Amino acid sequence: MVGAVFVFCSGCALRRGCTEQFSMEIAHTNDIHAQVEPFNKYFQPCSSEDKIANNCFGGMARVITAVKKLKEANPDLILVDAGDIAQGSFYFRIYKEKLASWYINQIGYDALTFGNHDFDEGAQYVVDMASLIHAPYVSANIDASKNAEIDPLIKPYVILEREGQKIGVIGAITEEAANLMPNMKGLVILPLIESIQKQVNELEAQGVNKIVLISHVGLGVDRELARELSGLDVIVGGHTHSLLSNNDSKAEGPYPIIEKSARGEPVAVVTDYSRANYIGKLRAYFDNNGVLKDARGEPIVIDALYCEDEQAASKIHPWKETLKPYYEKVVGEAQDAFIVANDICRLEECSAGNMLADVLMWAAKDSKPDFAVINGGSIRSTISQGPITLAAVYEALPFQSTVSTFKLNGTDVLEMLEVGVSRSESKQNDGTGRFLQVSGLQFSWDANRPAGQRIGNVLVAASSGKFVPLDKNKIYSVASVDFIRRGGDGFDILKERAIEPYDFGPVLSEAFIAYLESHPKISAKLERRITKY
Repeated sequence: MVGAVFVFCSGCALRRGCTEQFSMEIAHTNDIHAQVEPFNKYFQPCSSEDKIANNCFGGMARVITAVKKLKEANPDLILVDAGDIAQGSFYFRIYKEKLASWYINQIGYDALTFGNHDFDEGAQYVVDMASLIHAPYVSANIDASKNAEIDPLIKPYVILEREGQKIGVIGAITEEAANLMPNMKGLVILPLIESIQKQVNELEAQGVNKIVLISHVGLGVDRELARELSGLDVIVGGHTHSLLSNNDSKAEGPYPIIEKSARGEPVAVVTDYSRANYIGKLRAYFDNNGVLKDARGEPIVIDALYCEDEQAASKIHPWKETLKPYYEKVVGEAQDAFIVANDICRLEECSAGNMLADVLMWAAKDSKPDFAVINGGSIRSTISQGPITLAAVYEALPFQSTVSTFKLNGTDVLEMLEVGVSRSESKQNDGTGRFLQVSGLQFSWDANRPAGQRIGNVLVAASSGKFVPLDKNKIYSVASVDFIRRGGDGFDILKERAIEPYDFGPVLSEAFIAYLESHPKISAKLERRITKY
């Protein structure tokens, strides 16, 4: 469904008889993923050439400078984050909550919501992290009532005050979080619509008529929420790493997107890519009934125009020196770049996915797998052409997933592949990380068919080296990672139907390092393992 389009003009274009009553400015980030250092367009450390060409972006010391400038220009600025401040950089692998809480407090948010990766390190990390951060965490649809330590740290909403006006800020996390957070047993993820609407109604009952949702659900779901809920004015989103912009040809839509709520009122939807490449900046105007009248803005690119904050840079420097040996230790050579940018491994065959699926085949060779599969969401960073360092390995593979082996009958193999492509018809969908990259296997899929009916032409490598059709009655030996074998990313079929599962192989990043010892030079390749009809 295409969202309603509103043309905002001066005056009260959307409601008769209204007068401008109040405006507020919102700055926002999402999916920072502990990105401390500036990076190039492939999310790799900046080279000298990148710096000269002004092709370096983000970096916490620059972000802190940018936020300070925004707050100096407008002391009433509202600053929020839409989740996944954690996980994704080598800095985080070593420093965890000490690092993340430092930069979140330095930026100085008014409210944050949780993303699924904020739970990757388990319950104690969440407790330690939330206890160190000064800003409140908000989430309307996380029920933590069975966890006495986490429950007090989460509120469904907060009420901010600006210029005598009350603004409600509600949080929400994807309903898929239950499939993405295996370390967080005891938390219950509630339905989005009912949970959010309940909090909106409660705020309106208190006389709050300007309400912001900060959500970690993905742009497609954000737009659905805007249309199906009543009482929201602005949705600040994250999770799908989507860029909205009025000036960038690569954007997935304008900034903001305007949808029409269930009540028939406009809702502004914004999000700003990932890793603090940008800071979103939105000005929202309201009539005297608290109804959104106008919304304008554009993400701010964090580049060399922003000098590094000196205090922040001095804080980062000793961390950087400690990690220097990891950035200097070479473990292999990439003869081509293994590109992961623009979520390519979540949507189609990618060279990094092919290579890592091959690594799984190699690491599990003792169990003689027929083929290997790995979810595209496991692969987080491009491996640049040239020397591969330890840090590059750990940034590409930040999770602690282990090599897993199991058996699966042919019918279940087909269903597993259907799960993999069930969300990948659109980058804006939640759950695209389940897209499977493969080795020893070939298949075709049709994004225009209904989910569950998209897979065809499945071929498995035979001992002769030729590919033969999948036999639905045969039992196949499979190599993968324990995250999806245990049901992560929606692969309940692997949790329930895997035969003789063994989830205690080496951590994938360590398996890759071992692979490089015997394959010191690797080349990127696309081999039509996955095709579209």
